[in-house]
Amino acid sequence: RVYWAGPLPHRPSQFWLPIASPEAVDYLLATRQAGSVGGGLLRRLWRFAHKAGLLAPLYVVGRRSDEVRSGEAKPASDVPLPPAAPLLLLTGGHRSINKAVGLAFETGVEKPTAAAKFARVAEAEPGLEREAAVLGRLGEERPGLAGVPRLQGEGRRGGRLAVVQDAIEGQSLLDLLRPENFGEVAAKVTSLLIEVAIDPYIGGKVQPREIDRGRLVDQVLERFVRDFGPVVDSALIDRARSELANLGNLLPACEHRDCSPWNVLVTPAGDPVLLDWESAEPDGLAGLDLVYFLANCAFVLDGAIESGRTRESYARLLDPATPHGRIAAKATADYTAALNITPDDFRRLRLLCWLIHSHSDYRHLQLEHPGTPPPEALRQTMFLGLVEEELERS
Repeated sequence: RVYWAGPLPHRPSQFWLPIASPEAVDYLLATRQAGSVGGGLLRRLWRFAHKAGLLAPLYVVGRRSDEVRSGEAKPASDVPLPPAAPLLLLTGGHRSINKAVGLAFETGVEKPTAAAKFARVAEAEPGLEREAAVLGRLGEERPGLAGVPRLQGEGRRGGRLAVVQDAIEGQSLLDLLRPENFGEVAAKVTSLLIEVAIDPYIGGKVQPREIDRGRLVDQVLERFVRDFGPVVDSALIDRARSELANLGNLLPACEHRDCSPWNVLVTPAGDPVLLDWESAEPDGLAGLDLVYFLANCAFVLDGAIESGRTRESYARLLDPATPHGRIAAKATADYTAALNITPDDFRRLRLLCWLIHSHSDYRHLQLEHPGTPPPEALRQTMFLGLVEEELERS
């Protein structure tokens, strides 16, 4: 197979295009929309170069014929993809932990029929294993649930785990989100999260029931104390403990745990689809994904992550007198009414959300500073600031 690694030879590749597949070629050129006049000219140049046989550099992948004849060649893959379907490989992430995504094209079919995520290194496999388990469970328990990819299967390719899902057409919400469409987007994602949280076994009704509070609440606070106890005031921890102790009946739900604009795909019909379930908690709590989604939308619109002003952005989001705050208040009201969550409990769930995600900040600092992260670095983490903002408001 012959691949063109594009789009530009002097930069790391974003995709590997099987140039013998007209379906893959047409799909790539159709989906990579030109963002400028120069981009449009570049895409026309690509198409001309492809037809003229001038694309470069090209990479060829083959199998030794003597191995094939002798039967010594071991199967390179047992991933459940269409036989002989060429893969358009998407490789935008350049860390080894990032996955490659392969879109499978069948002859005569204009759009990909499957999408496979491949681990590049062993450390990337646990997330894929979790994603496969969660999507498989949702597919069995909630076969009619919209907005969630359907698992087709899993296997190994080149010695690494691969997970195959339905290929879903659409654009990333990260590219589409604007202040003028935030309200519409928030309403649609809120409806999807309500649908995910509704219990299918009791006729679509909401029924809070006993959950593993120790695992979902108490252990979260204990971990926060271990991670950030040395750099926060003991009074803050006492307030957090008091707030969580007053948390009322909880509604179990499958949590995505990374429900953010970069993981939401918007289909041509305008419907949201949640991708990348690698961080999911299948036996989690309702409410947390909505908190995370609304906050990250505000951060994207405000440029808050780049500027380091996430706490200020979050404070505005919690104020219903602000433009973003009005949208968040409406989404929260719709969600809590549908799932019978009291306003006080939803406020406490917001706190729990940031306590959960604060551990990811701690882990990232551990990777940068082997051992115990420096106290000053811990004090400046984003999620600690959100915990403090939430407790001040409470």
